[in-house]
Amino acid sequence: GVAGGVSVSTAYMVMIHGGDAVKHDAGLAARWRRACTRLGPTFIKLAQTISTRRDVLGDTICDALSDLHDNVAPFPTSQALAIMRAELGRAPEELFLDMSPCPVAAAS
Repeated sequence: GVAGGVSVSTAYMVMIHGGDAVKHDAGLAARWRRACTRLGPTFIKLAQTISTRRDVLGDTICDALSDLHDNVAPFPTSQALAIMRAELGRAPEELFLDMSPCPVAAAS
């Protein structure tokens, strides 16, 4: 299957068989980063984790995925508040004394 332009067979080729030519493909690295971003927090965390495996993925791919450690766009505050409301069963302003409407940083 394809996830945002990155095929599972390409990932397999890099991770299992080495795929040195693929390890240095900047376009592929950028597509992996974009795909993980679009797929959400679980895939961002996975990308952050595998970005430490330069011995497996190579520098080009790891550099692209490492960008997800501290360069992920925040999602709308209204969406965050809705998620909190749904998960906590009450409005966040009922549970917290103070809460800034502006994100300080994105984290996973």
